[in-house]
Amino acid sequence: MSTTVGPVDAADRVARSMAELKNATRGLDDPADTIWVLGSVQAASISLMLTLQNLAAFLQDTATSPNDTAHLTPASRALAMHAAERLETATREQTRSFAALIEASDGLSKVEWDPDAPPPPSDCRPATGVTALRRNTEIRSDAIGPTL
Repeated sequence: MSTTVGPVDAADRVARSMAELKNATRGLDDPADTIWVLGSVQAASISLMLTLQNLAAFLQDTATSPNDTAHLTPASRALAMHAAERLETATREQTRSFAALIEASDGLSKVEWDPDAPPPPSDCRPATGVTALRRNTEIRSDAIGPTL
C-alpha cells in the first residue's frame, strides 16, 4: 500500500498544521522553546521555497509544452506563464525571509533564557508577557535548535 499523498491533500495538511502552530505559539510557556519552534519553521520554509519552485516549473512546462495536453488557449498560456513568473518572485522573497529566520535563530542560539534575571531598563523593556533575558557567555550545543 502506497503512503504517497497527493499535492492537494499535502497542501491542505500543511495549511492545517500552520494554523495549529499559529495557535500553539500564542501560548508558549517556555521562552527557550522559541529556538525549537524556529528550527521547525526554517525546515518548513525550505520546503515552501522548493514547493514554489516546483509549481513555477510545472506551469512553465505546461505553458510551453509543444504537446498541448492541457489544451490551453494562447491567453491561458500567457496567464500560466505570468503565474510562474510570480511564483519565481515569491521564491526569491521567501529566500530573503529565510535569511532573516537564520539571523533570528543565530541570535537566539546565544541567549540563555533566565526567568530570574532582573528586568531590563524601562526604556528597553520587552513586549508584555515576554520574559527578561540574559546573554549566555557560552554557546551550548543543545541551544541551537533541531537538526535539519
